[in-house]
Amino acid sequence: MACKLIQKIKIAEKQFHGDDDDMKRLVKLELTGMNSLTAMTLTQKQDVLDHYKDLGFVVQAKAKKKLTGPAAKLFSVWQQMADSKLVRDRRYSALEKWAVENCKGENNGIPITKLEWFTTAMLHSAIEQLKAWQNREQKAVSA
Repeated sequence: MACKLIQKIKIAEKQFHGDDDDMKRLVKLELTGMNSLTAMTLTQKQDVLDHYKDLGFVVQAKAKKKLTGPAAKLFSVWQQMADSKLVRDRRYSALEKWAVENCKGENNGIPITKLEWFTTAMLHSAIEQLKAWQNREQKAVSA
């Protein structure tokens, strides 16, 4: 929590004061009596952030990356399987966890921890694995 507050304060300081270190220090001293963010309590850090918010600083959420190509296809198949109740967790993080476990062999047994880092060949292999799993489950249900 404290690290996130410090990050937000640093962004706000840069937005309002640029590289003027004296001005940044002055604001912190006036509000809390301290010029070091790491020495401040959580409440003091929140006060500094609130000050910048009063000046017009807006905390923005991270923009989600749009999936494209094979990664989008992989997620689409995962969503179809979730709709069919073949997987319990439809979130991207669950797909990523599954892919890391099931695609170790594609990278000489070394797991790649993020789907963004998968090669196109690895993504295609994961898509085919998911489709095969989906087909097996659908055949088992219809039999």
